[in-house]
Amino acid sequence: MCEKKPLCIFITVDTSVKFTRYYFPNGLRWTLLILLLPLTLFLLFVSWFITAIICLIILVILWSFRYVISIDHQNKLIKDNYYRFWIPFGEQYPYNELNKLVVTKEQQSYKATTRSRDYWVNYNEYTLHLKYDYDKQLQIFTMNEHEPFKMQVGKFAKKLSLGVETN
Repeated sequence: MCEKKPLCIFITVDTSVKFTRYYFPNGLRWTLLILLLPLTLFLLFVSWFITAIICLIILVILWSFRYVISIDHQNKLIKDNYYRFWIPFGEQYPYNELNKLVVTKEQQSYKATTRSRDYWVNYNEYTLHLKYDYDKQLQIFTMNEHEPFKMQVGKFAKKLSLGVETN
């Protein structure tokens, strides 16, 4: 399921590379668009304006919340932004050199409780960091499934022309 759908949208503009991830999953965004858009039109037709506006606000939230990392090679600047209603909130990090991509693997567990028994669920969490200026790093993304994570790391490494190190 995750392997066929892209996690990130890559946009290359002359001297910069942008990595975009929507905050809400694609399935949720498209399903609610298909369901809420006709409902909104119907509610407008029957003069339920406030309910129609609420439906439109939900759609705008689903489609406007996203996470964007821009790496501008010409100005040597990393922009780490979270967009809400198409307004960027975030920070900018100047850099001298991009060093490498670092992959970390952490074993996580949590206790799941049902009426009949308690049990522990164990899983792995894979995180990709961008290391720059030899001592600074920026977390790019985290995933639980290894194969889709490996595919995305390969795409990031190819776009940035960087090596990958595993910790």
